[in-house]
Amino acid sequence: MPFSLGFCSPYRHGTASPLTCDPFVLLLQGSDGDHWEATFRSSEGASVRFVLRRRALDQDGVPGMQLWTLAAAHDSDLNKQSLSKYGYLRIGGFSLHPSTTAALSNGYQCWSEAPFVGKDTVLPREQFRDRFPYGDGEFYHYRQEPGVFHSWSFSYGAIEGGTSNSFFGALREDLFYSAFEFNLRGGSVGIAVDVEGASWDTSKFSNEAILGEEMWIVGEWIIPDPHAEHFLPLSEMTERWMQMVRDREYYPRAAFSKQEYDERRSRVKGYTSWYYHYNRISEKLLDRFVDIVADRTDWTIFQVDDGYQDRIGDWLVPSSGFPNGVKPIATKAVSRGLIPGLWCAPYIVMDNSKLFSNHPDWLLRGDDGRPVLCGKHPLWGGRFYALDSEHPEVRQYLDEVLKTFIQDWEFQFIKADFLYATARVAAGGFTRAERAVRAHQYLYELCIKYGARLLSCGATLMSAYGRSDYSRIGADVSEVWENASEGAVPSREKVSTRSALNNAVTRSCLDGAAFGNDPDVIILRSERQLLGRRVRWMMAEVNSCLGSLLFSSDNLSRYGAWQNQVMTQMSQRYSDGPWKVASVTPLWIGEPGSALVVSFVGRKERLSVNLSNQSTKNLVAHSSVLVP
Repeated sequence: MPFSLGFCSPYRHGTASPLTCDPFVLLLQGSDGDHWEATFRSSEGASVRFVLRRRALDQDGVPGMQLWTLAAAHDSDLNKQSLSKYGYLRIGGFSLHPSTTAALSNGYQCWSEAPFVGKDTVLPREQFRDRFPYGDGEFYHYRQEPGVFHSWSFSYGAIEGGTSNSFFGALREDLFYSAFEFNLRGGSVGIAVDVEGASWDTSKFSNEAILGEEMWIVGEWIIPDPHAEHFLPLSEMTERWMQMVRDREYYPRAAFSKQEYDERRSRVKGYTSWYYHYNRISEKLLDRFVDIVADRTDWTIFQVDDGYQDRIGDWLVPSSGFPNGVKPIATKAVSRGLIPGLWCAPYIVMDNSKLFSNHPDWLLRGDDGRPVLCGKHPLWGGRFYALDSEHPEVRQYLDEVLKTFIQDWEFQFIKADFLYATARVAAGGFTRAERAVRAHQYLYELCIKYGARLLSCGATLMSAYGRSDYSRIGADVSEVWENASEGAVPSREKVSTRSALNNAVTRSCLDGAAFGNDPDVIILRSERQLLGRRVRWMMAEVNSCLGSLLFSSDNLSRYGAWQNQVMTQMSQRYSDGPWKVASVTPLWIGEPGSALVVSFVGRKERLSVNLSNQSTKNLVAHSSVLVP
């Protein structure tokens, strides 16, 4: 079976020919069934020889899976810079399991929705203008065809009549991100390797003897055997995948023992100020809430969110509500037996901040020389931009900020937000993947150095694997089911309670393998929200089974009998964890994939979650149920 391979020009949203490839598509031909090869010749006449190799993983204890390796060798005349003009290296020709009915479309970053897509489903491209910088819409072309879609870094398929999921995973994303490109109707899957901005310095690649020749490894992926009858439980498969990722890392992660990782990622409950007060906080207000949390719960974390700082970027300058700074809140939390946490967004800066005015040279800039826009926030009153995470003075500044947070102010839990900013563009000889990985690793090293745990948020998940203790895995929840105030057009990136609950299920397998999952807060309160009891119960049920962080922003002093009952049941469910996921199966109720069923390893219960507005047998709209 031949495979196709070709370099494509970078995609830019709005261009007339978004998928322009060089005037060639190589066919990789093979004779023994385990490797295929072809030669690419550059416009300068030099050549690169590619070899695609396959190896079954059954003897490695991973039944039904295959390891695919793409390697390359070039002649001495190759100008490596001639390859830097390309955006994607595309490989096509892999076969899907014939019983695949749907597969996960994993979004680009942690907020991006990760839905199941079926053969008749069209994955909509981003339409909401203000959310465009958050995801992949500016550099990846959405085909808008039924059953044709992509999934970043990993995916898993639903097998008709089966009790397990097929699994797809990229293994070498320290240099290049990978998107699995599905065509469910055609029964095929390809791989798009994001090589934009690559320097093609072969010293960055691992070398391996392949077919008697020393070659550099461009990428590796695990892909299910289309003829397999059995796959490992989803959580176990994810753990095996993560170990294979660690074995191939280019930028080394922290070398913790399993016991140390388990301690750093232990399941915790806590409070965060954002979803009740948002950035309207003060020292006086939070001082009172420390007592409320300490008096009424067994929670561990008390996290101060946005609003303590004067501007985004000016992290060490207090806002008017904190005349004594934020340190007294940390001191008070510790005195009440709580672990103080602090929110920040280290790699972005507002255009009205002192940092923006004083250090324009610290801004990340695109090919046009302009600062890279990362979005605008309705509560911040302006636009925010990316800092250049490779700039030595930016790194020195962040070292000072984190040292102050952790050592001077005594916060022991850091939530770092809007980290996708580091992966907005390829620049400085680094790909998007490299920039995000290096920035995330540096942030984690600072937290380890000064003695705090790290909660990653708004990051490309691929950069957070093993480089954070916890990571958000979905959108911010809202006080309403679907946030119509942010626009009714399709969006994978906007604030959405529905989307957050979807991702809590579809990305549940990452919990404990890549990091501890943060599915975002639960809302049980009656005031300041428009969610029905069924939805609020569903948030508690899903998060207590599938997450490692169980947080709330509610004013606990206003809880009534119903809220206290749910809290008691939720705490029991949480103490029964962790709940290892065996499989996730989509149901088609109303909109495609809007109901999900989770089965667990070693448990008789199944968690059914209905995100649609239609009911089915034993499962009413907007509800969940855990049954034997």
